[in-house]
Amino acid sequence: MHTKSFVVLAAILAAALTLAACAAAPANAQEVPTPPCGDATVTYAPVGEPPRVQIWTGAADMDDWAPPACTGWSAQRLLVAVETAGRFEHDGDADELLARFAAISRYPEILYWSHTRDTWRLLIPEAYALASADPEARRDDFALAELGAGADVFYRQRENTPAGDVVYRLRVRERTPDRLVINLANANTVRQRGFKLFDPGEYQFMYVVARERDSTWTYYGLMRSAVPSNPLIGLVWAILDDGGPSYINRTVAQFRFVAGIATDTEPPAAP
Repeated sequence: MHTKSFVVLAAILAAALTLAACAAAPANAQEVPTPPCGDATVTYAPVGEPPRVQIWTGAADMDDWAPPACTGWSAQRLLVAVETAGRFEHDGDADELLARFAAISRYPEILYWSHTRDTWRLLIPEAYALASADPEARRDDFALAELGAGADVFYRQRENTPAGDVVYRLRVRERTPDRLVINLANANTVRQRGFKLFDPGEYQFMYVVARERDSTWTYYGLMRSAVPSNPLIGLVWAILDDGGPSYINRTVAQFRFVAGIATDTEPPAAP
C-alpha cells in the first residue's frame, strides 16, 4: 500500500474509533471500573431490570488504571472495557450457579439481540471443554469437583465477537456457598483473518456472583481487552464491531444465562 493511501486509511479508521467511543460511553460515566473488592461500592440494577452496563472504548483516562488486587490483573493499556452489574433471584446456592459456568456445551444456547440485523443471534455458535490449552483436546463438560477454589480449566469457543475463535483459561478464584469469583483469559494467541489481535492473557473477564440476602443475588461482570501491539488492528476493532449496543446486548445475554433468565427475553436491552 502506498504511504499516502495508508495515511488516509489510518485517519478514517481513527475517526471511526473516536465515533464508536463517543457512542458507547454514557454521558455521566464513572471514571474507572469498580469491582466489588473490599469496601468498593457497586451500583447494581434492581431485580427484574436489565443490568447496568458501563463501557469504555479507547479511553485515555483508563491507560493508567490499576485494577484492584482482587481481580488478579495487572495494569495494561486498554482497548475496551465493559462493566455489568445486576441483581437476580435464585433459591439455591452458589454451586448451582457455578454449574452454569461449567456446562460449556450449553453455551451455544445463549442468544443476544443483534441491533444491526434486527434479530436474535447465537452469541457462541460452538463451545466445548478442553483437557488442556490444546484446542484439539476436546472433553466432556466439567464436574463441580474439578472447580475448587484455585482450579484452572480450559475450554474453546467460537463467538460472535471480533475475537472469533478463542481458547479460554477459566480460573475459580473464590468459591463458597454464597459467593463465586471467576476469571477468564485467552490462553493462546487470538488471531482474526491471520492478524494477531491479542497475546495470551490480553483478553480477560471477571465475574463475581454473590448472595445479597435470602434469594437475591448480585452479578458483577468485567471484560477488558488490551490495545493490540499492531496499532492498525486497534483501529480496525471499531470496524469489526458495531459499538455500544453490541457490547450491551452481549453482556446482558451472559448475565441472563448465569441468572437463569431466558436469554431472548423481550425487549432487547439495546434495540
